[in-house]
Amino acid sequence: RPYLMGPRDWFKRVDTSVLFSKMHPMLERVVRATINSVSRRHFPSILDEKGRLPSNVEEELVTLAMEQVEETFPEMWQKIVDLLCDKERGLDNDGMIVSVFTQNKELLNLFFLSLGEKEFRFIERCGAALGFVCGLIQLLAFNHLDDTGRMILLPGTGFFLGIFTNWLAIQMCFKPCFPRHLRVCGKLIYTVQGLFLKRQRDVAVLYSKMLV
Repeated sequence: RPYLMGPRDWFKRVDTSVLFSKMHPMLERVVRATINSVSRRHFPSILDEKGRLPSNVEEELVTLAMEQVEETFPEMWQKIVDLLCDKERGLDNDGMIVSVFTQNKELLNLFFLSLGEKEFRFIERCGAALGFVCGLIQLLAFNHLDDTGRMILLPGTGFFLGIFTNWLAIQMCFKPCFPRHLRVCGKLIYTVQGLFLKRQRDVAVLYSKMLV
């Protein structure tokens, strides 16, 4: 899905120098433990009575190793990114999100109710307003129709009201996709855009918070 941000887009934003600085303490512990383990296995004769390398030797080896790790860290990170973004073995962005929501139906309901709260409220009000207008039309027409006309009017207008109000409300939520500017004599009067799409920045913030 080229129009959605995926793992490679996330990882491209990572500053490897900042990442290395945050991982430095943990990496140093791993390097230090590895050096001592290798020394005990292959060079036991140079260890002290506690089974460790002399402190000055250990510190020098750790420093050299950490310098080498820091030098190769960007290349290593790129290999990790390529592995995580592999289509066959990497992260499945859509799959993870779908899996979370299918396993937790309550979270899915909360997700839609939270993201579309204003739009759902608009659909309710749109239906109420159009229902009121349609009711007035029914009231006026009812007194001027015979029995057959009345039998057609009530179910017909009810059907029209149910279909039309939902269709109109959904259209107003999602269309037009891109802003359309209404101008009179070159002066901007109003910008028309789908109500949900018009809130896409706010929705994106809420979406990211809920996923995280």
